Amino acid sequence: MRAHIVVSDDLVKQVDELVGQRQRSRFFEEAVEDKLRRIRRLTAFDSVAGSLKDKHIPEWGTVESTIEWVRAGRRGRSTPAGS
Repeated sequence: MRAHIVVSDDLVKQVDELVGQRQRSRFFEEAVEDKLRRIRRLTAFDSVAGSLKDKHIPEWGTVESTIEWVRAGRRGRSTPAGS
């Protein structure tokens, strides 16, 4: 699909210097895709922010215990070593 967008001369010049005129459209397409991914990720983060504030999770009691909880999960265990 073609779309008409307005972009400053300076921005187009910088893109052309970096990737060349023949790759300009692809560059803008990738930049927009990246921006959309970031916006979606931030929207998802915002939608769950604070969702656990009323939950008691002992493993998250201190920074150290939280770090160990994450590491244990990465090792495939649900509780820290020795628990």
